[in-house]
Amino acid sequence: MLRNLTPDEVTDTDFPVLVKANVGGSGAGITRFDTPAALAEAAARGLDLGVDHTALVQEYAPLRGGRICRVELLARRFLYAIEVFPPGGSFNLCPADACQTRDGRALERSACALDAPRNGMRVAAFAPPAAIVAACEAIAAAAELDVGGIEYLIDDRDGEPYFYDINALSNFVADG
Repeated sequence: MLRNLTPDEVTDTDFPVLVKANVGGSGAGITRFDTPAALAEAAARGLDLGVDHTALVQEYAPLRGGRICRVELLARRFLYAIEVFPPGGSFNLCPADACQTRDGRALERSACALDAPRNGMRVAAFAPPAAIVAACEAIAAAAELDVGGIEYLIDDRDGEPYFYDINALSNFVADG
C-alpha cells in the first residue's frame, strides 16, 4: 500500500522513497532515494525543503504501464481524463497547455505537454474505469473541490490504484 511516512516510520523495506519538498509543482523538489544510506547522506548535506522547510516522504511506487492518470473535474463532476507517460526517472508530470507569467514571459517548460515530444513525455486522452471516476468525484466532494485535477497511479506491484495528488486548479488541457 502506498503510504505517506514520517521520518521515524521509514524502514529499510520502505525503500525506495520519494522526498517531496514544498517548493512548487511539476515535480519540482522531488528526489528519489533508493537506500536509507543515500537518504541519510543527502540529509547530512542538507536537503532543500523549500521556504517552510516542509517535505513529504512517500513510498515510491513503480508505474504500471509507465503512466500516471489525471482526472479533471468541474463542479465536482468528471470532465475528462488524460494519461501522462513521463520519461524514465522524471517526476515532472505537468501536462498544462499554457505556461507563462502574467506579463507573457514563457516559464521553464521542461514538463509542458506542448514540449512533450522534445522532452520525452507523452500525453493522451484516457477513459478511466467508472470506479476511479466515482472515487475522484468522492474526493472532490469531500475536499469541496469545485474545479481541479486528481492524479493517481496504478502500482505495478499490486495492480491497485493510488491517489497521490489533489490539485485545486485545472491544467487546462485544450484537447483532452
